[in-house]
Amino acid sequence: MTSFAIIGAGYMAREHIKALMQIKGVTIAGIMGRTPEKTAAVAEEFSIPAIATTISELHDKAAADGLIICASELAAPALINDALDYPWAILAEKPVGLFARDAMALAEKIGTHKRSFYIAMNRRHYSSTVNALEILGQDDQPRVIEVHDQENIIAAITAGVPREVVSRWMVANSIHLIDYLTLFGRGQIDRVETIRELDPAHPFFTHKAVHFDSGDIGIYTALWNAPGPWSVRVTTQSRMLEMRPLEQLEEQLFPSKARQPVPLSGDDSICKPGLLRQASQLVDAISGNPHQLPNMTAYLKTHHLVEMLYPQSLEV
Repeated sequence: MTSFAIIGAGYMAREHIKALMQIKGVTIAGIMGRTPEKTAAVAEEFSIPAIATTISELHDKAAADGLIICASELAAPALINDALDYPWAILAEKPVGLFARDAMALAEKIGTHKRSFYIAMNRRHYSSTVNALEILGQDDQPRVIEVHDQENIIAAITAGVPREVVSRWMVANSIHLIDYLTLFGRGQIDRVETIRELDPAHPFFTHKAVHFDSGDIGIYTALWNAPGPWSVRVTTQSRMLEMRPLEQLEEQLFPSKARQPVPLSGDDSICKPGLLRQASQLVDAISGNPHQLPNMTAYLKTHHLVEMLYPQSLEV
């Protein structure tokens, strides 16, 4: 049996619990939340035996093998820091701090305490993403990775998101898309070429090229407070793979003009896309089996790229 504790009682916490409950041999042993009433309701809904108000109490009551942290952007760093005092494997929702320096401070503690720590980049576990990586693994040609982002901070402010978080919306939300650049782009980032910088006072459009030392090139385009879909396209001289929406995958082989849908796993229809595979990977990690969960090093590569693409916070 593999047991888990949960920090958080909101939407994402419930989705993680649903995914974990699909896996044979997994139990949810404890939960801790910010709001007692909501935490008690989630515990009752999913028959979670232990409710805690502190991390030390959660650790002692749940005696869990793994911990999943689903906290707000402002609360997460302190909760992660305290959770690292205990030897459970941790999966934390992103972002891990609004600035890379926050994540780097946590990375130092992870190293000092030799903790197993992973980031919940669930789009890496979409069936579309996994299949695209598998197809590209058989193609060693240079890649052009086109990422199209769209953000709406007007909606975020209207929804009551703290302005401190909105000012770092590229980390709080754009990181979902930017992570595809470091996932599909091979090697280290050589440089970022600016074609159009985002105006932090009046955000509308940014367009940049990310050059990898492998020869791969990422093209990042983002529209702010304007319409547009999220999409990712990876092209080599032999094929084009497109995820639009991100949960779907089509392939076009040169010289054909026809696109064909790539068959996908049914896992993404059972739970929120990516979460079931991510949960299975976490169980594998705890069991000492091979897994593909991104660690803090992989996360920091993406977070540093976010700050290269967006060198200034938004003025909100």
